[in-house]
Amino acid sequence: MFKKWILLLIIIISTSSIVSAADQQEMTSNEFPTNPLIVDQAYTNGDSNWLISVNSGYTSLGKSFVLMPTVSYGVMNNLDIILGLKDPNLLQSPSFSIIGMDIGLKILFLSDDIFALSVKNSFIVLSLPTIFSGKIDSYDFDISLIGSMKIGESLILHENIGYDSIDHGIHLTTSGEYMVLDQLAITLTAGTHQFGQGELFVMGGAIYALTNTIYIDLGVSVELKGSDDIDGLLGIAFKL
Repeated sequence: MFKKWILLLIIIISTSSIVSAADQQEMTSNEFPTNPLIVDQAYTNGDSNWLISVNSGYTSLGKSFVLMPTVSYGVMNNLDIILGLKDPNLLQSPSFSIIGMDIGLKILFLSDDIFALSVKNSFIVLSLPTIFSGKIDSYDFDISLIGSMKIGESLILHENIGYDSIDHGIHLTTSGEYMVLDQLAITLTAGTHQFGQGELFVMGGAIYALTNTIYIDLGVSVELKGSDDIDGLLGIAFKL
């Protein structure tokens, strides 16, 4: 475990050196914010910008309704700090976070008009019932490499590949985001929670911009292998 934390520290230091140079350049950004329907995107919020999102869903397997609030802040043009509450039973997402606090950083270290590449680190997860008792029930880190590529005027592809220290598994997703209208995008995501283990899922849905700063999304997630779970997804996001 100690070696893994050292590896994470080395990655942060090395990418931070790139940040200093990259921060002097104009960063590209995506009009639509990061959304669970595409898992994640390489673009960051921008300097001093906030992204507040509340995602919810109903899982057929557990027959339960779950909320997943997330807040991220642009510390600089290409560096976000992220704080959220996550439950893997909601989206079966590749973050592998238990219920609790997920604290992380996203560093955008390569970006132009077409392609963007970033690294996202989730440092530690605290189980909510033990925070008030002063004990850390479970801790973890997740590191992901995220690439986003614009194809033409309407299509953006997002690739997420990462490693989780608890499950010792590689998660991999590919997402497409197609702009049907200036205010409407449809999404399709396919991926695996643990590469090579046969756990495959597909997510699809739509994101609609109510205004330039308020976005709603609606979608569904289906497990192709591993379980018969079908999740209905609904969320809202605010760019401030």
